Amino acid sequence: MPITSELLDELLKDYKSPDDMFGDDGLLQQLTKAVVERALQGELTHHLGYEKHSSAGQHTGNSRNGKSKKTIKGKRGQVEIDVPRDRDSSFEPQLVKKGQTRFDGFDERDHLDVFTRDDLPRDQGSPGRDLRGRSLA
Repeated sequence: MPITSELLDELLKDYKSPDDMFGDDGLLQQLTKAVVERALQGELTHHLGYEKHSSAGQHTGNSRNGKSKKTIKGKRGQVEIDVPRDRDSSFEPQLVKKGQTRFDGFDERDHLDVFTRDDLPRDQGSPGRDLRGRSLA
Protein backbone atom coordinates (compact mmCIF):
# COMPACT_ATOMS: atom_id res chain seq x y z
CA MET A 1 0.00 0.00 0.00
CA PRO A 2 1.52 3.32 -0.99
CA ILE A 3 1.84 6.11 1.54
CA THR A 4 -0.22 9.00 0.18
CA SER A 5 0.38 12.71 0.61
CA GLU A 6 -2.98 12.96 2.35
CA LEU A 7 -1.99 10.36 4.94
CA LEU A 8 1.33 12.09 5.55
CA ASP A 9 -0.40 15.45 5.86
CA GLU A 10 -2.79 14.01 8.44
CA LEU A 11 0.03 12.39 10.43
CA LEU A 12 2.16 15.53 10.37
CA LYS A 13 -0.55 18.17 10.88
CA ASP A 14 0.49 18.80 14.52
CA TYR A 15 4.24 18.61 13.86
CA LYS A 16 5.99 21.62 15.35
CA SER A 17 9.35 20.32 16.57
CA PRO A 18 11.56 17.22 16.30
CA ASP A 19 10.24 16.14 19.71
CA ASP A 20 6.77 15.79 18.14
CA MET A 21 8.31 13.20 15.82
CA PHE A 22 11.00 11.54 17.93
CA GLY A 23 10.00 12.26 21.56
CA ASP A 24 8.78 9.74 24.13
CA ASP A 25 5.19 10.14 22.93
CA GLY A 26 6.10 11.31 19.43
CA LEU A 27 4.64 10.17 16.16
CA LEU A 28 7.20 7.39 15.64
CA GLN A 29 6.47 5.86 19.07
CA GLN A 30 2.73 6.07 18.40
CA LEU A 31 3.11 4.49 14.96
CA THR A 32 5.26 1.69 16.35
CA LYS A 33 2.68 0.94 19.04
CA ALA A 34 -0.27 1.03 16.62
CA VAL A 35 1.39 -1.09 13.91
CA VAL A 36 2.72 -3.72 16.33
CA GLU A 37 -0.61 -4.04 18.16
CA ARG A 38 -2.57 -4.31 14.90
CA ALA A 39 -0.19 -6.97 13.59
CA LEU A 40 -0.49 -8.96 16.83
CA GLN A 41 -4.28 -8.79 16.60
CA GLY A 42 -4.01 -10.16 13.05
CA GLU A 43 -1.75 -12.97 14.25
CA LEU A 44 -4.29 -13.92 16.93
CA THR A 45 -7.13 -13.86 14.39
CA HIS A 46 -5.11 -16.19 12.15
CA HIS A 47 -4.31 -18.46 15.12
CA LEU A 48 -7.95 -18.70 16.21
CA GLY A 49 -9.30 -18.99 12.67
CA TYR A 50 -12.06 -16.39 12.99
CA GLU A 51 -12.51 -12.62 13.20
CA LYS A 52 -13.22 -10.83 16.45
CA HIS A 53 -16.94 -10.96 17.39
CA SER A 54 -17.61 -13.60 14.72
CA SER A 55 -20.16 -16.27 15.53
CA ALA A 56 -17.76 -18.76 13.94
CA GLY A 57 -15.76 -18.63 17.16
CA GLN A 58 -18.55 -19.81 19.42
CA HIS A 59 -18.00 -23.21 21.01
CA THR A 60 -14.57 -23.64 19.43
CA GLY A 61 -12.84 -24.26 22.75
CA ASN A 62 -10.56 -21.26 22.41
CA SER A 63 -11.28 -17.56 22.18
CA ARG A 64 -9.81 -14.13 22.76
CA ASN A 65 -9.10 -13.46 26.41
CA GLY A 66 -8.13 -9.82 26.80
CA LYS A 67 -4.68 -8.31 26.55
CA SER A 68 -1.55 -8.07 28.62
CA LYS A 69 0.84 -5.13 28.78
CA LYS A 70 4.39 -5.50 27.55
CA THR A 71 7.19 -2.99 27.24
CA ILE A 72 9.43 -3.37 24.22
CA LYS A 73 12.71 -1.50 23.87
CA GLY A 74 14.26 -0.28 20.66
CA LYS A 75 16.80 2.24 19.51
CA ARG A 76 14.29 5.08 19.93
CA GLY A 77 13.30 4.13 23.48
CA GLN A 78 10.53 2.10 25.05
CA VAL A 79 6.99 1.48 23.86
CA GLU A 80 4.28 -0.15 25.95
CA ILE A 81 2.08 -2.42 23.85
CA ASP A 82 -1.03 -4.50 24.49
CA VAL A 83 -0.46 -8.13 23.53
CA PRO A 84 -3.68 -10.07 22.85
CA ARG A 85 -4.22 -13.38 24.65
CA ASP A 86 -6.27 -16.47 23.97
CA ARG A 87 -8.12 -18.49 26.58
CA ASP A 88 -5.98 -21.63 26.44
CA SER A 89 -2.64 -19.76 26.12
CA SER A 90 -1.69 -21.51 22.89
CA PHE A 91 -1.16 -18.24 20.98
CA GLU A 92 2.55 -17.67 20.29
CA PRO A 93 3.05 -14.21 18.74
CA GLN A 94 5.67 -14.10 15.99
CA LEU A 95 6.32 -10.37 15.61
CA VAL A 96 7.10 -9.89 19.31
CA LYS A 97 7.62 -13.31 20.84
CA LYS A 98 6.86 -14.29 24.42
CA GLY A 99 9.71 -13.18 26.66
CA GLN A 100 11.12 -10.82 24.02
CA THR A 101 11.86 -7.31 25.29
CA ARG A 102 14.05 -5.94 22.46
CA PHE A 103 12.29 -4.88 19.30
CA ASP A 104 14.35 -3.32 16.55
CA GLY A 105 11.84 -4.06 13.80
CA PHE A 106 10.95 -0.40 13.26
CA ASP A 107 14.10 1.63 13.61
CA GLU A 108 14.41 5.31 12.85
CA ARG A 109 15.74 4.66 9.36
CA ASP A 110 12.62 2.65 8.48
CA HIS A 111 10.30 5.46 9.55
CA LEU A 112 12.34 8.22 7.97
CA ASP A 113 12.01 6.64 4.54
CA VAL A 114 8.23 7.11 4.79
CA PHE A 115 8.63 10.85 5.26
CA THR A 116 11.04 11.38 2.38
CA ARG A 117 9.06 10.00 -0.54
CA ASP A 118 8.78 11.83 -3.85
CA ASP A 119 5.18 12.85 -3.14
CA LEU A 120 6.28 15.32 -0.47
CA PRO A 121 6.61 18.93 -1.64
CA ARG A 122 10.15 20.14 -2.32
CA ASP A 123 12.10 22.06 -4.92
CA GLN A 124 11.94 20.29 -8.27
CA GLY A 125 15.68 20.75 -8.85
CA SER A 126 16.65 19.23 -5.50
CA PRO A 127 16.85 15.49 -4.82
CA GLY A 128 15.47 16.15 -1.32
CA ARG A 129 16.75 15.42 2.16
CA ASP A 130 15.68 13.09 4.92
CA LEU A 131 14.67 14.38 8.36
CA ARG A 132 18.29 14.28 9.49
CA GLY A 133 19.31 16.55 6.63
CA ARG A 134 21.12 13.91 4.56
CA SER A 135 20.80 14.15 0.79
CA LEU A 136 18.62 11.53 -0.88
CA ALA A 137 20.60 11.73 -4.12
